[in-house]
Amino acid sequence: MLKKNVRAQVTTFVILGLILIVLVGIYFGVREYTLRNQPSVPDEITTNEAALIKEFTDNCLNQISKEAIILAGERAGYIDMPTNLRVNPLPYKSDIFYNAVYMLPYWYHFSNDNIFESNKPALCSYSGDCGIIDFGDVSVQENLESYIEENIDSCINNFVAFENIVKVTKKGEPKINVQIIEDSIITRLKYPLEIRTFESDSKTKLETFIAEHDVPLQQMFILSMDIVEAQSNLHFVEDNTLNLITAFSGVDGDKLPPMSHLNFMDFSQEFWVRRQLEETIRYEVLPFVGLTKIVNALNSNPAIPYVEEEYRPFAQGFYESFHINIKENQTYNYTVDIYYPDSEIDFYIDNGEEILRSKEIKGVNPNLVKFFKLAIQEYSYDYNLAFPVIITITDTKAFNGEGYSFSFAIEANIRNNIPLTKNITFARFKSASRLRIDDPSALVKKDITINVKDRHTDNPISEALVIYNCGTDYFIGDTELNNNGAELTANLPYCAVGGYIKIMKDGYATIIENFNNNEDNIDPVKLYLEMWPSANKTFKFFKRTQSDLENMQTIEDKLTYKHELESNEEILFNIQRIKDDPREDDFPLISFMLVTKENEVEIEYEFEDQLQQITSLYEAGEINQSMYDSLIENIKEYGEIQSEVYEQDYNVELVPGMYEIDMTLMSKGPFNIPRKVETLCLGEEVLGICIGEEEEVVYDELNLSVWVTGETRFNLTIHENRLYTGNDVMFFTPYLSAPTSWNSLKSFDLEEYVADIEDWKLQPYYE
Repeated sequence: MLKKNVRAQVTTFVILGLILIVLVGIYFGVREYTLRNQPSVPDEITTNEAALIKEFTDNCLNQISKEAIILAGERAGYIDMPTNLRVNPLPYKSDIFYNAVYMLPYWYHFSNDNIFESNKPALCSYSGDCGIIDFGDVSVQENLESYIEENIDSCINNFVAFENIVKVTKKGEPKINVQIIEDSIITRLKYPLEIRTFESDSKTKLETFIAEHDVPLQQMFILSMDIVEAQSNLHFVEDNTLNLITAFSGVDGDKLPPMSHLNFMDFSQEFWVRRQLEETIRYEVLPFVGLTKIVNALNSNPAIPYVEEEYRPFAQGFYESFHINIKENQTYNYTVDIYYPDSEIDFYIDNGEEILRSKEIKGVNPNLVKFFKLAIQEYSYDYNLAFPVIITITDTKAFNGEGYSFSFAIEANIRNNIPLTKNITFARFKSASRLRIDDPSALVKKDITINVKDRHTDNPISEALVIYNCGTDYFIGDTELNNNGAELTANLPYCAVGGYIKIMKDGYATIIENFNNNEDNIDPVKLYLEMWPSANKTFKFFKRTQSDLENMQTIEDKLTYKHELESNEEILFNIQRIKDDPREDDFPLISFMLVTKENEVEIEYEFEDQLQQITSLYEAGEINQSMYDSLIENIKEYGEIQSEVYEQDYNVELVPGMYEIDMTLMSKGPFNIPRKVETLCLGEEVLGICIGEEEEVVYDELNLSVWVTGETRFNLTIHENRLYTGNDVMFFTPYLSAPTSWNSLKSFDLEEYVADIEDWKLQPYYE
């Protein structure tokens, strides 16, 4: 019995002891959290001189931390841009949108790897304090701390302003901690200093300095994530853009081509040139993306239409369709501005045709085809578009009323009149990092040697880029010269099905080699691959009239029966290599030419302004050397590409293979078809006499500004011996005079006319 009582007493003491330990732990935990989340109490200042140093250092900390916060807002949370982000003057091929004003990584875009990516930084680093649980290796907090730590000494300047008053001795290096809480940003500087006065020789120690700014960056960051999530789920930017395209479209050469439209009994035809449409979309349509309003934000009122009263309900409804609710039952005390910055855009229609015309009606009885071609014209086109959008969130009360803005970029994508989207949700919790299949620890321990040579000369090709694809492209490396040629030996990611190797190099056509990399056999593998080099060919263009075609009898007549283009004529020429494998890149890169009479058009693109902007950014320290070099290289390459499109000598880089050729000859008017009145017999005609009622049909006068007077499409095989000889190539398009009356309009059938021409009369000729 005694033992039981003793045991009970011991148990009671153990329980009490555990409770005491827990309570002590809670006390110290709460105390540590409280101390960590409250501004430190400054050291007691015992001299006037020390008070001056304290005030001076606090002011420097306040100034530099403010600079850092502003820079982070101007660069989507970054101050130093990550070196792994791709930079290209074409915004739809870049991870960063930049111009003279902005340097903004995309928080949501369709990348060059054909996947959706977000280059959003985390709010906080793993080790720091954070108002929300959004951690990452690259964070806004880390960027702020690094900037302040790197620049605080330049402001303090060794306290030279006080060298005649006190001696300040540094007892350690400055350490910065930034805390981003709900409605402010607190910066703590740990900088142990010893201040000794010259008069009294007294010493004072200072260590802690604090700056606090009333900037609700945490809340603005949350709003930014909410907007991106809403865009990925609702694709409101793309929907608004499609609405704008519809509003600007119609069967009218001065408008955009419609997405869906049929014309009945209209014998006129409309034509559009893609290059001109791109300018319309860029300068007249996309600026209206700024009508987009976030209903949850302060500036949520839709635009007010200033139109006639009868159209006002429609216009108001159209404007209100740009009103977006990004989150139910949620309001934000900030303004949100969404707009398209003037920039290059990725734009093509249907399959990339440069000239758009009415389409052939499908599914019609062959006997009625000709009638339907006259009676019904289909104008329906698929828009494909990619462009950057800037989103700026502003708090006018921040910085004591000075205001503060946070900006980031997203990319809008439309494919075949449908928003190209993928849902994305930002994790609001710390999650384990995902292993990429190209991580060194995930590579198959099997040496793959890839030997690359020139298919025409047999010379080794060094610095050829090697890509391995298993659902996504992974950069492996580039070939280097050695005794065996140009090789790369590497381990590749595991890929059991659908893997392939892609080899790329400027001046060569890409090649694809199917290759599944599994662990069934780890013996070394050696692959020998060949690439076709490109050769520059000069094209010359001529037309063949009906008379030319009728007089041609032999091959020798090809150089005799041809005509130069007139000053009012131009040829839309498109050439595209038929790929041996659909996964190859397009070749040539720029396939379209606008051909005019010699010396009639001189179009040049100037890139000096962009080069100057990049140089200014570099000299101001806003971009580093590697980013500067990358931008200069890309913009020079882009400039060369553009100059090839419009230079008067029509040169194209080609490789051996089969090419699709598409040529359209357009004649500029005006072409006038006079008014015509025709009497139709509604009954039966017997011996030319109408039995029954007659009716007059009036064909109104037509005034046409342009008319397609020639076209031809064919496949051309360019052999190795033809390509590398340096001979020019002549191309010929048939010419049929534009109609001048209603009778000639009805009988005008260019397609049927071309189909009856013998193929050899239109085939290219090598000089």
